[in-house]
Amino acid sequence: MKERAIEQARALLLEVPDRTLVLGFLDTMKLTPELLGTLHSPVVKSNQKIRIVNRVAEASGMSEKLRNFLAELVKNNMVADLDDIVSAYMDLWDIENHHVKAEAIFASQPSDEDLKEARAYLESAYPSANVQLCVDVDPSLMGGRVLRTRGVEYDQSYVGRLKQLERKLTEEAY
Repeated sequence: MKERAIEQARALLLEVPDRTLVLGFLDTMKLTPELLGTLHSPVVKSNQKIRIVNRVAEASGMSEKLRNFLAELVKNNMVADLDDIVSAYMDLWDIENHHVKAEAIFASQPSDEDLKEARAYLESAYPSANVQLCVDVDPSLMGGRVLRTRGVEYDQSYVGRLKQLERKLTEEAY
């Protein structure tokens, strides 16, 4: 992700801390792909783009802060970065609001106890966080689980343990 998208996301989070407003804004922008194309087009003049932004904001009930944010993106030729900016915003919002989205991958359909253990593991790694689990099944793990969140992977699968053992044995051989 581009650093400038992250900077814009930080600025947006300061101005609009309400996640639902930003999600609504993104939905509005994606309703018509032609809108984003027009706002990104080098053929359309900047002042025309700003008029379009103002009309869309008025018609959709967009907040003034979001309208100003979009106008700044237009002025700085960053409309193409909107998806990255919103993605970074959501990540920053999650961190600031102690919200952890995690992927839990099991070798077979997990039991309630398996899910409870995975959640407990993540809650101990991220105390005072609200953990949201997305569950998937991958039989190639052969057993155990893999937990992924915030760019970190906790591999507690049989395949992962076999790879660790292989590395250890290989290191000892040299």
